[in-house]
Amino acid sequence: MKRAEDSRRWRADGLPQPRSESRQGFTLIELLVVIAIIAILAAILFPVFARAREKARQASCLSNIKQIGMAQLMYSQDYDECWVQHDTWAPLNSVTMPDGTKNTDNWLCWQYLVYPYVKNIQVFNCPSRPKTYHGQFTYFINYGMNDLISGTYAAPFHPHTQADVTMVADTVLISESGVPAETGCDGCPDGYYMVVWGYGGSPNSAPVMAVHNGFSNTSFCDGHAKAINTSKFGYRWNEPTPNAVHLTPKLPDLWTPNK
Repeated sequence: MKRAEDSRRWRADGLPQPRSESRQGFTLIELLVVIAIIAILAAILFPVFARAREKARQASCLSNIKQIGMAQLMYSQDYDECWVQHDTWAPLNSVTMPDGTKNTDNWLCWQYLVYPYVKNIQVFNCPSRPKTYHGQFTYFINYGMNDLISGTYAAPFHPHTQADVTMVADTVLISESGVPAETGCDGCPDGYYMVVWGYGGSPNSAPVMAVHNGFSNTSFCDGHAKAINTSKFGYRWNEPTPNAVHLTPKLPDLWTPNK
């Protein structure tokens, strides 16, 4: 006698009818909904991951700027509290560069003078930008020194002293520099060894570059370093019109040593 709880059908010979185990797959609509949800999640999360990665690079860059600023201060202590000269004259092939090559120009840039205080080529390269410095002789690096601190090509040629800087916590020492393509510098790498508030502020400088989501890491004359929104620096090269020349910084002045 068949058990009541057995719901299977019975064949004519008295044997149980096998159960049919039919499997129903996903419909096209269901697959499209799943794909759409994944696409939406990716669109939301990928920018978050990109910003987080850029934040990590910004932190590494800020550490570089901090080390360079401290190296500048140590140099200054060793040389009668004078800031590093932007260019120092030397005979050709007389100075060994950090990569082992000789100087191919008579003018040595400030990074060669502070290198003995850091002993690390990597601190001169921002992780968010193309690596331009390998220890060779070059004017093109990611970080520039304040042209008004290090001396200019107009007299007097010597750099300022620490005593000349009246507001050390509000005066830029090192910041991230860039060479816009619109300047006509074909093939110029990303960065220049001197920096000012805007293109045209000095004949031998590049403007501050907003590398990290509108911010530029900056070291000040008292040794502290932080990320600054470039709008606070003053005029950028394309503001308000391309190739505009602004001969004085925007207030509050973060560039002039003796404010």
